[in-house]
Amino acid sequence: MPAISFNQDHEAIFYAAYAACRPHLNSDKHFINTVLAYDQPQLAWNHTPFHPNFYVDISDFLDLKLRAHACHKSQLRPEPHHGSLENLERLARLRGSEIAVMAAEAYHCHRCIL
Repeated sequence: MPAISFNQDHEAIFYAAYAACRPHLNSDKHFINTVLAYDQPQLAWNHTPFHPNFYVDISDFLDLKLRAHACHKSQLRPEPHHGSLENLERLARLRGSEIAVMAAEAYHCHRCIL
């Protein structure tokens, strides 16, 4: 789910998903073991700091991620905007450096049951 941000749609989705994932008996309905909020380049300008505590190494898939993101033309912005492909790559490399890999995606883990 998206992390809380100034984007009203993302915030509404966050709260709806968070409520849907609240703890309950597994006999009542399917229980979600892992609840993650994803990082976004625009979170640098946000009323709630994003503190990642769950990372996925995407070093082998960064080019694929960038090509996939490039397909969403309405979401792209020119450099140096935070919504540029170049900034998305920088964020992936920064998150990678936090865990000593070439590129990573970062999440805030609200729950992880193994």
